[in-house]
Amino acid sequence: MSHENETAAQRAHRRLSRTAPVVPPIYQTTIFHLDDVSYDDVIETGGLNEDWYSRFHNPTVAATADEVARLEGAPAALMTSSGMAAISSTLVTLCGAGDRIVAARELYGDTFDLLTRDLPRLGVDVEFVRGDSIAEWKAAFARGPVAVAYAESLSNPQLRLLDVPAVAAMAH
Repeated sequence: MSHENETAAQRAHRRLSRTAPVVPPIYQTTIFHLDDVSYDDVIETGGLNEDWYSRFHNPTVAATADEVARLEGAPAALMTSSGMAAISSTLVTLCGAGDRIVAARELYGDTFDLLTRDLPRLGVDVEFVRGDSIAEWKAAFARGPVAVAYAESLSNPQLRLLDVPAVAAMAH
């Protein structure tokens, strides 16, 4: 078969046999066989380089992340199981005790809980502003260093529109 007419996305998935699937297969298994090489990887890196347990690495998730990174021109991408997993892992990674977040108060309920209940327990200070008020963002940034500016570009559930370029300019 000629590969001339294939798109880069069609060629991106791993080929496991001569008669390759048209789309990447979905691996529904949670655990894979550990040989000596993969066991060494588990001991040395926590198993981040081998398919051995789906919570850490899975061929389906890896193929998706690789494709998103390629399409976005990024060196890598990270897939999470939910939006809240993405939000919480990002904020916990970027912020520690003594850091400050300025956030729009119009947020998805679980995100609001994370910012009002969980992150303050870790020593992160969170200040809320009205998301569509450039004056409130400006005043909050003027009060001191900000580790993260957080908002939904279209708030949930009020559907207020954030001026992303203006808030991003203040954040930088």
